[in-house]
Order: sequence, then C-alpha cells, then structure tokens
Amino acid sequence: MKVSEWEKIVLVWVNALKLTDDQISDISELHKSDFFLNLIACLGKPVNREEIEDEGAILTEVKSILEEEFKGFTVVDGLWDNYETTLVTSLLLLLSAFKCHDLRTPLYSLCGETQLVIQSFIQKFISIHKFTPLEQISRQLLITSLTDLCTDDDDCPSEAECSEIESSPPKRLLSPLKNMNSPELQRHGQAKVKSLECQLELLSWDKQHLVEEVDILKADLSDLR
Repeated sequence: MKVSEWEKIVLVWVNALKLTDDQISDISELHKSDFFLNLIACLGKPVNREEIEDEGAILTEVKSILEEEFKGFTVVDGLWDNYETTLVTSLLLLLSAFKCHDLRTPLYSLCGETQLVIQSFIQKFISIHKFTPLEQISRQLLITSLTDLCTDDDDCPSEAECSEIESSPPKRLLSPLKNMNSPELQRHGQAKVKSLECQLELLSWDKQHLVEEVDILKADLSDLR
C-alpha cells in the first residue's frame, strides 16, 4: 500500500478515537487541531497547553514525544507535508494501540475491511518486536511495513464507505445453508478470526509487559528490604 492510500485509513483511525470536537477530513488539519495534544495526554505524557500556541509548537511537541519513544525514527524539522504527517500520526496511533487499552476499543467498531487493515498494521509490529524493540523502529521499516499491507485500492475503504456499511440494514437470509457457503460470509468469518487474533496478540502483549513490570517492582522491593 502506498502511503497516500494508507492516509485514508489513518483518517478513519483518527476519527474513531473521537479526540476532537469536529471530524478531521484532511490529514493536514491535524496540525491545527487538538488531536495530537489530546492523544499525547491520553498516553500519560505531560502537555503544557499554555506554552503551545501555534501549529509549529504543536509539531515540536509531537516531535519530542516521538524522539523519546522511537529513537530509531528521524522526524523532519519544520512544518510537515501530508506524507510526513501520515508517517508521524501512524507511529502515534501505533503507540496508542500498544499503551492504552481504551484507545483500542473504538477500532473494533470500524467496518470490517478498515479494521482488518489497521489490525494487520498493528500485528506487523507485534511480530517485528520479537526481533526489534519498538523504540528502534526506523523510517524505512515503517514505510516497508505500510507497503506490505495491501496494494489494491478496494482494500482501503474510505470513512464514507465505512459509514455506509455500518448504517445499512442487515440483509434477510433466505437460505441459511446457501448463505453459509457464500463468499461474503466466508470473508466475514475470516475477518472475524483475524480480528480476534489481533485482540489476543495485543492482550498477550499487555500480559508480557505487566509481568515485566511486576518483576521490576519485586526487584526494587527486594533491594529496599
């Protein structure tokens, strides 16, 4: 998938989190919205809004967070074009999926194909983490992972298409046996399996890091005794 195609998915993901009063219709709007600052706050990072008065200050704050969390990723200086904004937002959204359970839940209500593309993106980095720590994710690794997601525009539905799917009334099943073997239901079944697999992997990720935190606390407690 080209980064320009992934941009549509990022916008759906951004709006699903409902961190802004108004929907974001273009990736460039993120520079002047509260999205970045609200997302950073949800991640437990301190945000001094009084000192962040303009677009440049917002991007500087985001750059600082990314440099802290992803030491292997280089963020360009100055105002970002849509390409750079998409890459940066992708990393912040990935971080939110790993670190904040409440920010994952809205993803499960997205239309099937969009949800699968996002979950495939997350799963790629769960797999990558087995060999490369997340903080070492580089620009090239991120771009390569996006390229591998999908190549067909039809696999990248827009937010409008998602809304249409979600608002459509359920179709009446005239022949249960016939419909069970239909390609549409088979795809739905496969999508459900992939979705549950992704949720399981993320919960396993949570468990692993909770165990590590418990071990660290036990070690600290032991040293103090």
